Amino acid sequence: MAARHDPRWPRLLLWSLWRGRGPPPSRVSCHGLEARTYSRGDGPYSRTALYELLGVPPTATQAQIKAAYYRQSFLYHPDRNAGSAEAAERFTRISQAYVVLGSAPWEQLERERRLRARREALRKQQEDRAKKGLGWDEIRDTTLVVLLLAVFIVIGIRS
Repeated sequence: MAARHDPRWPRLLLWSLWRGRGPPPSRVSCHGLEARTYSRGDGPYSRTALYELLGVPPTATQAQIKAAYYRQSFLYHPDRNAGSAEAAERFTRISQAYVVLGSAPWEQLERERRLRARREALRKQQEDRAKKGLGWDEIRDTTLVVLLLAVFIVIGIRS
């Protein structure tokens, strides 16, 4: 139950389910040591396979990925295909593909866009301050404050 207190537990659960169905590990032996290797190529769990599963090209936008996900999840939803294990498996794989392709890059792009906007606003503000320099208003206000201070000092000394 300790894993449920971790805020990342849904993501970790999905990852463990996804990894559990991955390609079987092959064993490579070298000098008596065994190491596991996993396929990262064009296997059933590569990014290109996920795009093919959703039926969109690898250059698809987030809106296209979302539309394809909604279209296919509607077709293969278990409530719509009661008793079909194949439809339930397809729905699960479509949902997992959307989790991988749909959400994380979009959030990252949004954060990067906000960060760029903040940096641009800060840069523009600094440029405006540099261009403005010391204007008449600042000189006038500073002079007035110094004169008033001098007058109060002179009046205080004479009293």
